[in-house]
Amino acid sequence: KKIIGKKTDIVTSGASSSIAVMAAASSPDLFGSLIMITPESPDEMIRRPRPSQIALSRLMMMPLIGTFAYVLASSRLMIDQTLGQMDLGRTDRDRDDMAAAFWEGAHLGGPDARFQFLSRLGAYTKINVIFALKKLSNPICIIYGSEDPQAEKTLEVYKHFSPMIRSLKIQNTKKRPHLA
Repeated sequence: KKIIGKKTDIVTSGASSSIAVMAAASSPDLFGSLIMITPESPDEMIRRPRPSQIALSRLMMMPLIGTFAYVLASSRLMIDQTLGQMDLGRTDRDRDDMAAAFWEGAHLGGPDARFQFLSRLGAYTKINVIFALKKLSNPICIIYGSEDPQAEKTLEVYKHFSPMIRSLKIQNTKKRPHLA
């Protein structure tokens, strides 16, 4: 509020969309438009963490074990394998550049970088956004890939709670149209 000095537009993707929706609902005077790229369905966000997720996140909180596990999970080899499993329609050079950028991003902040990973792993980013969606008057746009089998259903759930939502379908893309 004090730094930017005016309403801010937010672009999110995936699970981080719930955080942006809740922030905009709690402080509408700080936010302009919300652009959500392939957000998780509100139905999916309602789910509570499973006991196994809670146990794993507690284990990851331990400094030595958590840092070691995070370093392994965010290693260049694991990032390369994960990107290899995604059909992004990119060249090997593009994929290498993406892997390098992901690896760098995963290690900013040193050992404390594991806490964001831990939040996802423990399903702590899942928030019931339904009441916030009903309350929002901000313009919302959902961007999704034409070949994502869940996208249309997710869009309909969002529009049920906030009819003002607009959408943009990116042709010939799947779950990650912003990476295509």
